[in-house]
Amino acid sequence: MWPSSRPSEECIIQTTNASFIEFSCLYPSLEATYFEWEKSSYLTYTPIYDWMCENTHVAYVAVVVYAILIYLGREFMKNRESFKWRYTMAGWNLFLSLYSGVTMVRVGLPLLHFLSTESLRDNLCWSPEIRYGRGSTGLWLFAFVWSKYFELFDTFFITIHKKPLIFLHWYHHITVLIFTWDSYVNKAPASVIYLSMNGAVHFIMYGYYFLMTMKWKPKWMSAIFITIAQITQMVIGLITAITTLYFYATENDDQNACEIKKSNVILSFLMYGSYLALFLQFFFQKYVFVKRKVN
Repeated sequence: MWPSSRPSEECIIQTTNASFIEFSCLYPSLEATYFEWEKSSYLTYTPIYDWMCENTHVAYVAVVVYAILIYLGREFMKNRESFKWRYTMAGWNLFLSLYSGVTMVRVGLPLLHFLSTESLRDNLCWSPEIRYGRGSTGLWLFAFVWSKYFELFDTFFITIHKKPLIFLHWYHHITVLIFTWDSYVNKAPASVIYLSMNGAVHFIMYGYYFLMTMKWKPKWMSAIFITIAQITQMVIGLITAITTLYFYATENDDQNACEIKKSNVILSFLMYGSYLALFLQFFFQKYVFVKRKVN
């Protein structure tokens, strides 16, 4: 059950650029768990957001550099012994797991609030700035976009340890980075749904990697559950994209039209569709059509 809440009107903050609802203000019992720097953070990241909107090419440049570094890194390691950075990698996975968990909570709770108080159509059609674009929730949305750059270090650890680098790995990193940047600068309403799912799955996935690296993984904990969680994420993401496209295509009221960018929704449809196909292929190859060892 949700705790008692204040009326939304009491929690609207006016700025020179926008008005937004500060989620922590809505629920007095939750407000104590928020830091002041989270609530006032929009003063810091708003200028960076404006810079991001003016420099949409940055994400594309970043993935090109990423692809070049993959090639150079694998060439560099070809005739060298693999590194032994076990504890560094474990610490990195633990950090990403905890960060993902915090992001999931900080964005997931506002998402649940607005899904329970407003229609699905409104949540998928209207600009999220009033709900999520500023304040404490906006901070974690902003951090999520930039975290996709830090997650590229996953490939660094694979490279220096000379582990197999599958297509799904680097394709996922490249497309997610581009999509999150595009969704953020275009204020895509559905982005909070995608973020919450991503945070939940990454909390589990990186936690699993941490336990594996430290050799602390319980016997009952199987990687198949992570793959199933990832497939579930892609199914929900694809359904969300299709539903958003439906609202966009059937919208006839110009005064109450969907405030979304068609290209972003199509991008989400293609991305989640390709992810679902690739994760299903991975699932069947690894867990279903497994060649039995011949004695």
